[in-house]
Amino acid sequence: MLEFLVILYLATTLIAWYLFYGLECHFNSGSLGRHPKLFPYQCAWQELKWYLPGGKQCRIDFIKDKVSVSWQGKPVNGTICGSSHSWDYQEIREQELYLECAKDVLPGRTHLLMFFLAALFWPLTLLFIGIQRFR
Repeated sequence: MLEFLVILYLATTLIAWYLFYGLECHFNSGSLGRHPKLFPYQCAWQELKWYLPGGKQCRIDFIKDKVSVSWQGKPVNGTICGSSHSWDYQEIREQELYLECAKDVLPGRTHLLMFFLAALFWPLTLLFIGIQRFR
């Protein structure tokens, strides 16, 4: 019986993580250009690489990829919204502010902890809500 409950708990954890993280990625345009069903895993892997050794260069490359968009050989202008201000593509390219932009725009380690470590506790929350409802 205990094994069944552990398996059920882990399955619920994975499903809850997939739903919550998938919604968060979808609302932040993380699903664009990715597999329709596997994009939460693709986003999670990309975000995890940002905090592994060598992650600083991964974050810089991510911003470079976003601001180096071109249309018919001409660079496209646009903006990226950060926590302190909006970053203009042209400003980032000309002044090479890739790292500064990445620090402001990309989520920090707390985001990583919230969606990976806290996912273990989401089923407990759902369980307590269910218990309270049927009391």
